[in-house]
Order: sequence, then C-alpha cells, then structure tokens
Amino acid sequence: MIAPKKSVGHIGFTKTHEYFKVGGNIYRAQISDYIGTDGIRAGARFESTPAAFITMAPKIEWIKIRRK
Repeated sequence: MIAPKKSVGHIGFTKTHEYFKVGGNIYRAQISDYIGTDGIRAGARFESTPAAFITMAPKIEWIKIRRK
C-alpha cells in the first residue's frame, strides 16, 4: 500500500479511513479525500470525544504503513 499523506493531528489509518484530532475532538475521513490547505482532510466527520476514544480505539482495525 502506498503511504497516504497524514492530516494535522493524525492518529492512525484503517484500510479506508484516517483518524485525527482537531480542536480536542476525534474525527475520521476517507483516505481518498484530499487534504485542504488547513491540513485537515476533506469530508471529515465527528467520531468521538477523547474520553470515549480511549475505549473505542482498541476495537478499531488499525493498519501499519511502512515509510521509506
């Protein structure tokens, strides 16, 4: 897999989405969406608060991407 670019506040990638933190909350967006001039991936939607994400994160199927 080609390593996609990371948004500002990047947390991790799944097969189809990127999770990142903006303004204290956790958002996710499709990897195929572009990253805007503000560094945030377009199409982002609210996913959870940081407190709720602690219990949710272990259930997410994260992928590891090797970078050169």
